[in-house]
Amino acid sequence: MMTRASEVSRGIASRARSYAFPAIAFVVWRVAQLVILLSFGGQSALKQTTGFLPSSHPGFFLWDGAWYQRIMDVGYRPIAGGSQQPASFFPLLPWTTRAVRVVIRSELGAAILVTTVASFAAVALMYEVMRRWKGESVARWAIVLLLAFPTSFFLWEFYTEALFIALTAGALLAMMRRRVWLAGILGGLAAMARPPGILVMLVLAVMYLEQRRGIHRDVLWLVLCACGIGVVMLVMRQQTGSALAFTRGSEAWGRHLAVPWTPVTATLRAYLRGAGPALQGWSGSTLSVLGAPRDVAATYLFLFLFLVSLWRPWPWSARLLILTMTLAPIATGIVQSMSRYVLAAWPAFGVAADLPATVRERVLGGVTLILIALSVAVLHDWSHGFFVA
Repeated sequence: MMTRASEVSRGIASRARSYAFPAIAFVVWRVAQLVILLSFGGQSALKQTTGFLPSSHPGFFLWDGAWYQRIMDVGYRPIAGGSQQPASFFPLLPWTTRAVRVVIRSELGAAILVTTVASFAAVALMYEVMRRWKGESVARWAIVLLLAFPTSFFLWEFYTEALFIALTAGALLAMMRRRVWLAGILGGLAAMARPPGILVMLVLAVMYLEQRRGIHRDVLWLVLCACGIGVVMLVMRQQTGSALAFTRGSEAWGRHLAVPWTPVTATLRAYLRGAGPALQGWSGSTLSVLGAPRDVAATYLFLFLFLVSLWRPWPWSARLLILTMTLAPIATGIVQSMSRYVLAAWPAFGVAADLPATVRERVLGGVTLILIALSVAVLHDWSHGFFVA
C-alpha cells in the first residue's frame, strides 16, 4: 500500500514539474504584455474609430470583440439597415461568457476570466500534445514561439483564438488517450467557436486512422463534430430566419470564395508594385482588405512550415491541421487578419521548434528576440487604435 501511494505521489509530483514550464511561461508572457500595454497608455489608450463600436468597456471589446459582445447581449438579432451582421461570428465564446456573467455578475469580469482560462488552457494543452509528439524540448520551444508571436495578445483579448486552440489541442489529446467520445465533444465545441472548426473533424478522423489502422464503432463519436455546426445553424435559423446566415454575411467584409493562392499572391504583387494601401503605426498596420505585410508574411511562413512538416517526421493529423487552418481563411478571398488566423494552425510552432538539438537553442533564441520586437510594435499599434488583425 505504501509503495503504491508513493508511486502515485511521485507521479503527481512529476506531472506538476512537467507543467511548471508552461505555467511560468504563461505568467511571464501575460505580465510582460500588460507592462508593455501600460507603457503605451494602458486600457484607456485603446480606442476604435471605425467599424462596429462596443457598447461598453471600449478598452476590451474592440473590433471583432464588439461583435461577440453584441451576440452575448442580444444574440443574432439583425441590425436594421446594416450590411455587416453578427451572423458572421460563431457563438461559443459569447455563450460561455454569458454563462459566467450570470455567476460573477460582471460582463467585463466574465470576459477577462473566460479569455484568461482559455488562453492558459491553450498553452497547457498545446504543450502536452507537443510533448507527446516530439518531447520536452520541442514542446517548450513551441510554447515560447507561440507566446512571442506578434499577434499572441489576441489569446487574451475577447477573440476566439485561445478558445479554439484549447479545444483543438484538447481534442487531439483526448484522441491520443483513445477517448474518442471526448474528442468528438471537444471537436463539436470547436465547430461552434469559429467557422473553420468543422474541419477539425477531418483532423480527428486522420488521427483516429493513425492510431487504429482500421475503423471501429467508436469512430461514430466523431459525428459530434458535425453536431456543433448543427447547433449553430439551428440557432441562426431561429434568430435570423436562415440556417446558413453565417455563409452570406462575409461579403460585407470583402470576403468571397476564392482559390487560396489568389488573394495572397494578389496582395504580395500589390505591395511589390507599390500599389498597396498606406500603412500606419510601428508595425505597418492597415484596415485594407489587402491586409498588412505581416499578414502576407504569416501566410507564406505557415505554408512553408507545412512543407517542412512533410520533410520532417510529423503525424498527418498535425500536418492537416496546419494546412486547413492556414488555407481556410485565405479561401475567403482576402489576406486581412491572416497574422491572427494562423494561430489556429498551432502545430506549426512545433514544426518551427523541431530543429537539430545542436542548434535549437541558439537559432530559436534569436528568432524569439525578433518576434518579441515585432510584438512590441504590434501592441503599440493596437493600443493606439490601429486595426492589427
